Amino acid sequence: MPLAILSIAGSDPTGRAGHQKEKEILRAMGIQHHTVTTADTRQNDEGVLAVTPRPIGDISAGIGAVILMGIGAAKTGMFPSAAHIKEASFSLQSTPPPFLVVDPVIAPTVGNPFLDGQGVDALRTDLIPLATIITPNIPEASALSGQVISTRSDMERAARSLLSLGCQAILLKGGHLKGETSPDLLYGKEESMWFESPRKEGFVRGTGCAFSAALAGGLCKGRPIVEAVREAKNIVSNLFEIQCQKDVDLLE
Repeated sequence: MPLAILSIAGSDPTGRAGHQKEKEILRAMGIQHHTVTTADTRQNDEGVLAVTPRPIGDISAGIGAVILMGIGAAKTGMFPSAAHIKEASFSLQSTPPPFLVVDPVIAPTVGNPFLDGQGVDALRTDLIPLATIITPNIPEASALSGQVISTRSDMERAARSLLSLGCQAILLKGGHLKGETSPDLLYGKEESMWFESPRKEGFVRGTGCAFSAALAGGLCKGRPIVEAVREAKNIVSNLFEIQCQKDVDLLE
């Protein structure tokens, strides 16, 4: 299997999210990073200032060109509209990658949502059914499932609902829950598993992009889903520590 990933996502000029962050992660894993850009964003740590969608026809053309080269997995991130999601989904269904990781990005941590209601519906009906695994955080899982999520039981109930959309597994990230630990739930058709992490103070943008890229990288390398999730969590934890220290150094 080629050690190459196709990423269908947005571009971030700061390098802290989007394709730029993914490339940093995948390069460290020894994996090639091929990109199809859905939108150019102008953002910083204060929020997203503007989003310029790429032409929809570029999405299918780019996906087709890269998949013909041979890839080990694909991942998706930020889309600017339902039409972009539907175009990408049609191409991925026509030429399925070995694995597909869907990071259902609906809104930035700070700023206006990327997707409206039609975009969220397109995630549900067109893209998520194609996924090997989806990686929503709690707000994203709530938007996709229509459920309020404030406890671990709520996470399990939402995961069951999301699994019914047709994906093979869900990694529901529990960082938005209150408590001393940050629980992530891996939920599949035959088993579920909790991953516990100490809660970290601070804010680092782009951890969702980094996690989904690292997870796709692990699947590309032939890791079972459980091992790929564990490796991705370790990578993101190390990234968090490094970025927080860089931010401290800049302030001193």
